[in-house]
Amino acid sequence: IHVFSPCPTGWRFPPAQLIEVGRKAVQTNIVPLWEFNNQDRSLRFTHPVDNPLPVEEYLRLIRKYSHLSKEQIVHIQKRTDEQIEMLKHFEGEKLETSEAVAV
Repeated sequence: IHVFSPCPTGWRFPPAQLIEVGRKAVQTNIVPLWEFNNQDRSLRFTHPVDNPLPVEEYLRLIRKYSHLSKEQIVHIQKRTDEQIEMLKHFEGEKLETSEAVAV
């Protein structure tokens, strides 16, 4: 189990924004919500995001990322897009053990 838990103190954002930070993480695909079914060895999105927000909308909420340059944000966006495409590739497929571990 992987649990995403934003930390207001360490990430330097107001505690009142905790839910907003969590939602933006999902809405930008920084943290996609998916599950792996061990019975049929398949991956499925539990909350697919068809039109994700730019990752910058998530990053600007968190002061620990305030030092990032535009180029770094573009790189994070690219990696986020690549990760979600990789997960989509496996969605609904019956995965062998080695493939499932790699996801």
